[in-house]
Amino acid sequence: MFSPQLSGKKYPSGDTISYKAKSHETKAFYKETGKRSHWNPSMFSGLPEGLLVLGREGNLLSKFKKALTFGIHRPIGLFFQIGFICFLALCLLGISPWICLIASLAYSLNPNYIILFEAGHMTKLDVVSFFPLIVVGTLLCFRKDYFKGVPAIAIGTSLAVYGNHIQMVYYLIFGLVIMGIVHFIYSLKNRTLPSFAKGSIIALAAAALAGFSNFSQLYSSKSFSEDTMRGKPILEQEVDREAISSSETNGLEWGYAMSWSHDVKDVMAMFIPRFVGGASNERIAPKSEAGKLMRSIGIKQDKGKFLRTPAYWGNLTFTSGTSYMGITLLMLFIFSLFVLEPKMRWTLLGVTLLLTLFSMGRHASWLNKTLFDYIPLFNKFRSPNSVVNVIPFFLAVGSVLGLHKLLNTENKKQYLKPLLYSVSLLGGMALLIAFLGSSLFGFLKDSELGYDENVQNILRDARISMQKSDAWRTLFFILAAGGVIWTYLSGKIKNQYFLIIGLGFLMVFDLVQVDKRYMKSYDFIKESQYNSQFAASNNDKYIVSREPKGKGFYRVLDLSTNTFNDAKPSYHHHQIGGYDAAKLQRYQDVIDKYISKIYTPVLNMLNAKYVIGQDQQISTNTAAYGTAWFVTDILTANSAREEINALDKIGLDTTAVILAKEFSNQSISAGNGNGSIELIQFQPNKLTYKSSSNSDQIAIFSEIWYGPNKGWKVTIDGQKVDHFRANYILRGLSVPKGQHEIVFEFKPEAKLTWLSLISSLLIIAFTIGAIVMYFRKSDETSENIKTS
Repeated sequence: MFSPQLSGKKYPSGDTISYKAKSHETKAFYKETGKRSHWNPSMFSGLPEGLLVLGREGNLLSKFKKALTFGIHRPIGLFFQIGFICFLALCLLGISPWICLIASLAYSLNPNYIILFEAGHMTKLDVVSFFPLIVVGTLLCFRKDYFKGVPAIAIGTSLAVYGNHIQMVYYLIFGLVIMGIVHFIYSLKNRTLPSFAKGSIIALAAAALAGFSNFSQLYSSKSFSEDTMRGKPILEQEVDREAISSSETNGLEWGYAMSWSHDVKDVMAMFIPRFVGGASNERIAPKSEAGKLMRSIGIKQDKGKFLRTPAYWGNLTFTSGTSYMGITLLMLFIFSLFVLEPKMRWTLLGVTLLLTLFSMGRHASWLNKTLFDYIPLFNKFRSPNSVVNVIPFFLAVGSVLGLHKLLNTENKKQYLKPLLYSVSLLGGMALLIAFLGSSLFGFLKDSELGYDENVQNILRDARISMQKSDAWRTLFFILAAGGVIWTYLSGKIKNQYFLIIGLGFLMVFDLVQVDKRYMKSYDFIKESQYNSQFAASNNDKYIVSREPKGKGFYRVLDLSTNTFNDAKPSYHHHQIGGYDAAKLQRYQDVIDKYISKIYTPVLNMLNAKYVIGQDQQISTNTAAYGTAWFVTDILTANSAREEINALDKIGLDTTAVILAKEFSNQSISAGNGNGSIELIQFQPNKLTYKSSSNSDQIAIFSEIWYGPNKGWKVTIDGQKVDHFRANYILRGLSVPKGQHEIVFEFKPEAKLTWLSLISSLLIIAFTIGAIVMYFRKSDETSENIKTS
């Protein structure tokens, strides 16, 4: 899958490129000084960086993470980690390593994970790789196998949280809750409630210890998230209407949060890869029926001689690929539901159904809107379709348990009926789509209904062809997998390794075929070509030639890109826009109300000295206020909405607006505006100014407010002073008369790192103790056998 990596090539994942661009300055600063800057000035006029992981070094378990990849960089190292952890977790259940091997291959080769990598969602991939340990550890605790279960939960949870994608962990918790509910019901029925309670308490204690091992990181993350779009409301909601932005709600606004929701058609793609076409830019063979149709409307071949076509017609605005789970794995999972004990059957079925409904977002609003309104943290996350990344391991563990039971049962023919049911159910659905799919769906997105009728017909016919082709493909794998299982159950072939190898081959062949639609060897590029994406343009060179002091003394508004969803300009300049999933809410409010409408006074106060138009033409904004200025008037607002609305009612170069309740214990008055203040030295996390005036002044800085007491320290001539927020998003400071040196320095502090350190040490100690106990017990068992 990833062999070009061995020759030094790189895969140009979208978010990875964005990360390299936006972190270029802070990484260069670290390389030069050995100090980390937790303030990134490169985009959105400046915002915190790395606060989501501040203090994570206290978790000693992270020191062992490289061992999971054998020090190999991604993608090879990352996908090996995904499969390796799954393999180890399944082996803890006492199942044949050969069965665990084919399941872990199916887990690591899941197309959803290939597509995550293609998009650059590395933290999400890293986090889900530890879910097998958490799920298996919980099952082991319910089975009273605490010496295996506790280390699995503690290590898995600790490293999953450390990976810093809380949304994925949050969705997994719901799956674990379903597991707990089902086990509770059966323990009540079987009168084993004390055993269930003990297992639950021990599992929760292990998870809590894992949480404490990341306490510093979680505390810092919570503090930062309060100021982002996921935090509490800032703007008061206007009467007689629903909230229209995340700034008016506690958490995200419903429509924004649910903007990436699967509908029933998208869910069906878990079963048939191209049920809704695959990707928005799907790769198809030119000689296929769909390919011939697409060529007729001018679709060109890529360098691999495939056609990149607008194939996707599902509910999402666009997508990088299918949500396919692997039909061989899915069929084995359905078969396992028929043969497993009821407790495990309802656990697995309940978890997969609930998570699937979560992925449907607004299309299952009867469930998700209720949870969104009443369940803590549910409204902090967006893109519910990402829940599908939590499902694959539940399919894998269900399949493994079913196959294990099949292989260890004497009367194997009793499973012929369950096999018939599962093959008939899935095969019947595939047949239905193959024959009737073309008459059941429209195959066009709403945005395509305005196309020329001939183009519409071609798109529709091509997509029908793709759906039908994959429906037959799905049926083939169902029958092939069913046939392999049937030959074993009926006694035609009695060697269990035929069954394991046969199913393993079908799983891998099925998944790799689909994976290769989204990742080809020629997609990897040489490092020189990768780095060339960040080469300076003529506009970049022009701006740099005009700014000898450096990029800390100006900002750029680049309208030639997707201004608020593109981080690339950050590689060379400090920009007004950018790309980040955790923008500060106040800045987003100003984007919505002013910057997106190119309101010049707000751009001036943000020191936007250069504007690059959509036609790549560059203009210099000579009216920009610079890095700091004195004001002559203060306007006091009584509410946040009044404050932000005032920005287009005053001269921002002479007047500052403040919020009354933030100055209830002090008075503030402006000076006469005479004098000067200028930035004389810039570092990402430290700005030094020189001021000179004959009277006390109020200075406004073109820097983004983040606080209070969240890391920015201000001194005047070495003496600590307080600064305040002005103009909704900027910093203000009372400056005494005379000549002074003013320093802003960002020094956020990690909290209680000792707690993370001690907790992670306890996890390591317990794990070592459990391993020693396991081998000692194994030795005693072997000795007893010899004695007997």
